[in-house]
Amino acid sequence: MLYMADRMSLEKTGQPIIGGRLCAMDYGPVHSEVHDLIKGGNADQKQWSMHFANNSFYVHLATDPGVAALSRYEIGVLGDLSQKYMGYDDWDVASETLKFPEYVQAHDGKNGPPIAISLERLIEAVGRGPDKAKITSNAREKAFFDELFSVKS
Repeated sequence: MLYMADRMSLEKTGQPIIGGRLCAMDYGPVHSEVHDLIKGGNADQKQWSMHFANNSFYVHLATDPGVAALSRYEIGVLGDLSQKYMGYDDWDVASETLKFPEYVQAHDGKNGPPIAISLERLIEAVGRGPDKAKITSNAREKAFFDELFSVKS
């Protein structure tokens, strides 16, 4: 769902909600950083563990992290997606993501390690090709400032 939210936001506004590195996994696309948090190999693991519990590849909400860091627009995108996929189980949602053109292009259909989905490929897939230079420039700038102002533990 996070991938879908980023994809929807990129399509509507030219800006993802989360951004970052994306990868095609066997059961659908994910953010690499979220995948690392689920596996337990991320610098932000302590903060993640305050709110989420991992059981193999299942993630459960342990405590509500709230929505204070999200804009009304971001909350709206997440709400729209939740409403759209109400009644779907996890595997139904995953199956929907397997149809995304950027996933199909990146994933070769064979089980294996994650394969990168480039931002450029995603931009084209959501129909924002004419804005590619601006979107990629904004993404690089955001990544620079995220790294510059990240808290190192």
